Amino acid sequence: MRHCVTRRAARLQRRRPRTAAWRRPIAGRVAMIALLAAPCIASAQDYPNRPIRMVAPFPAGGGADIYGRILAKKMSEIFQQQLVVDNRSGANGIIGTEIVAKAVPNGYTVLFTTSSHVLNPAIRRDLPYDTLKDFAPISLFTEFPFYLVSSPSFPPRSVPELLALARAKPGQINYASISTGSAQHFAGEMLKAYAKIDIIRIGYKGVPGALTDVYAGAVAFTFLGPTIMPTVKVGKLRALAVTAAKRSFAWPEVPTIQEGGVPNYHFTQWNGLLAPRNTPEPVVTRLHQAVVQTLQDPSVAKTLHADGTDPRGNTPEQFRDFLMQEIAKYQELARDKVGFEAD
Repeated sequence: MRHCVTRRAARLQRRRPRTAAWRRPIAGRVAMIALLAAPCIASAQDYPNRPIRMVAPFPAGGGADIYGRILAKKMSEIFQQQLVVDNRSGANGIIGTEIVAKAVPNGYTVLFTTSSHVLNPAIRRDLPYDTLKDFAPISLFTEFPFYLVSSPSFPPRSVPELLALARAKPGQINYASISTGSAQHFAGEMLKAYAKIDIIRIGYKGVPGALTDVYAGAVAFTFLGPTIMPTVKVGKLRALAVTAAKRSFAWPEVPTIQEGGVPNYHFTQWNGLLAPRNTPEPVVTRLHQAVVQTLQDPSVAKTLHADGTDPRGNTPEQFRDFLMQEIAKYQELARDKVGFEAD
């Protein structure tokens, strides 16, 4: 609310001359501020009273899109207003993220984002927004590992066998990832650096294209979230390892990359909800409550648990602290371990 009042007051002050009438007693100024604030209070109280646009800065059909639609469906029920998922992919999420950064901060445009939000500033200096300052954190939604998956026709059946093959054929084993600097890209380059192997990245515009080539054996392997595991279960893909430090509670038979002989390897992915900066605090609170309520729903909890996904949910302040820590972590990782250089 204070942001709304400040902007209205500033515009009015610029328009009006500094006359004696303007320099009225303090009580009069307080009354004016209360009057200016009234529309903001009213809009926050009846929020939302129309559909909300949830920008998803990645292609439809991928794992992140699935989680975004789980959240959108439940929040639509809670608000009795539709949350419309708007997939605006491109440039590793930058295109869709910029749309939200520049949107009117009224709660009717929000961003469902992923770890790419904190990976981008680790490798790019020219972002068209500030990753922290231009957004109002709402809540972390879920956190989950990647799985290193390959075609069943790919000879290695484990990480030790993959490492042995990569060392025997340096520069000849490739892996698929979407955009430069994506979570998949980081996961692959971390494996390359930590295991000291020479593997080649093949870039794709989206997960479907990468997955098609992995199915066909045209690319050796890729990294995907828990939503891929039902495909593994029916034998269309093979899971060689999980990227977390511990085995998944949902798929305990899949070993970790650390267990496969790569010390200190640990990579997890997350997603969460953001709004444009200066979104009124009552609106942020309402959105946060809806995310928490979604995570407490038994049907949602069951779906996430079946995937091996950890529900999170934290306060806006905790989410901001989390984002700051993640940005610092990946900037250090990009600089000192993986060897990415900021463009």
